Amino acid sequence: MAAPRYYCDLSFGEAHAKWWSAYGDRVREVQQLLVKAGHSIAVDGSFGQQTLNAVRSFQVQHGLSYNGDNYYGVPCPETMEKLDELADSDQSSTLQNQLIQKAEKYLGTPYQFGAEGYSSFDCSGFTWRMFKDALGITPPRSSADQYKSSLGRPVSKGEPLKKGDLLFWSNTGDHRDGITHVAIHIEGTTFIGAQSSTGVAYADRTSNYWSTRYVGAVRFI
Repeated sequence: MAAPRYYCDLSFGEAHAKWWSAYGDRVREVQQLLVKAGHSIAVDGSFGQQTLNAVRSFQVQHGLSYNGDNYYGVPCPETMEKLDELADSDQSSTLQNQLIQKAEKYLGTPYQFGAEGYSSFDCSGFTWRMFKDALGITPPRSSADQYKSSLGRPVSKGEPLKKGDLLFWSNTGDHRDGITHVAIHIEGTTFIGAQSSTGVAYADRTSNYWSTRYVGAVRFI
């Protein structure tokens, strides 16, 4: 019989704990997720009282329901999904930081239309190169194609931007039709991009020039 993904599939009791001790890999999975969520427990593959207490503490911390009928709470899928969500968020944060660190190494690099690095960039050549080199993600080459790429998803209006989101503008420079500029969001209102007037530099998207031309954002990470 395969070990269930959600531990509340089994009844509470000593037999339950003994049963789970035979499925150490699945227990370690939960323990590793709990450690990433900030709980100091041993990752030993044993579903003992320490792990049980950490699970219940996690449920309380995140407002997850618990009625005492099962080994550690109901609905167990909700608890596991929340643990997975936090783990995914942690991984995304690592990738975001890798991207920004790579981009910042090129501050001051000159702008040149059609360039993809490393001695010069245009706007989409810069974002293309940073995602490719830092993350192994190869978006389309042009800003217009990056905006509509299936590799990312549009960030809805009102949704907070995240580090690494691609930001898009229209009617910039001498270009008048459609998407004409792309850059990488860092935090707050700051982005980094290859601008024709500055080369690779930080800029503020709330400035009059950028705010009046801003179209939206796409999330690739």
